[in-house]
Amino acid sequence: MGAMVAYHLALLGADDVVVAERSELASGSTARAMGGVRQQFSTAAEVVLARESIDFLAELRRNTGCPIIVLDESFDEARTRYEAGADQILAKPFVPGALIGAIKAALRGPSPNSVVPVATEIKVQGVRFDAATRTVHHANVTASLSRREWQLLAFFLANTNRYYEARDVIDQVWDREISTEQFRSYLTRIRRKLEPLRLPFQIVTRPGVGYALNMDLSPVV
Repeated sequence: MGAMVAYHLALLGADDVVVAERSELASGSTARAMGGVRQQFSTAAEVVLARESIDFLAELRRNTGCPIIVLDESFDEARTRYEAGADQILAKPFVPGALIGAIKAALRGPSPNSVVPVATEIKVQGVRFDAATRTVHHANVTASLSRREWQLLAFFLANTNRYYEARDVIDQVWDREISTEQFRSYLTRIRRKLEPLRLPFQIVTRPGVGYALNMDLSPVV
């Protein structure tokens, strides 16, 4: 709350604002919410405040240029916040390391909308994704991907078990730089390169629904 009050005072022209903390900045309880903006409330006033948060995202982005990462049940549900100025949308559940990759990507500055390339290495279900070399390793077999192939695979890895239409993927990964036919060509190449690895998951296509990387993210008991 203190940092928020200081932010609005600065917008109003105050140039001598002090935020008192017990130790380092943002050590209070509010910071533990990771900047969360809830959307489920039971009173009319809280609902209005939640809706106002969408405009606040756009304002925060415009005034500070700070990166905004939204965690949501799906990209469709978070689309309004994304269009308001969020840099990344991570649909839950996401693989370990994806959020760290998103934060590193945001702090680094403008980059492709893929969070996985900046997470140096991700391991899931015995498969190792190496961003430095754009390689995938499994069962002593290695597949090397091109830059755009890696960006596409990274998008699906950061948004597992969610179906996306080709155009939605293109808009998020390349911002309309390529055609739907090129997208399908890249996807075919990825599948061909990954086939020898016999991965425990795969990118699937459902006619009329879209494309998804289906992966079992259930905790191992």
